[in-house]
Amino acid sequence: MSNLIGFIVELAGGLLFGSVALLSDALHMLFDTLAYSMAFGASYTVNRIEGGETWLSAFIVWSQSLPS
Repeated sequence: MSNLIGFIVELAGGLLFGSVALLSDALHMLFDTLAYSMAFGASYTVNRIEGGETWLSAFIVWSQSLPS
């Protein structure tokens, strides 16, 4: 949550003062927030999966990571 607040503050400051450094750091914080959200969602999903489905989930992740 603090990354999202930091993103909003830095975005406002970057736009207000015309600072490219603040704008780029704001986007960096936005991507951090998205990464944290994805990690939380993955953790939640893994904890809901029962034993037999875990291997299927691991196979899907593995198959998606192969080069095309």
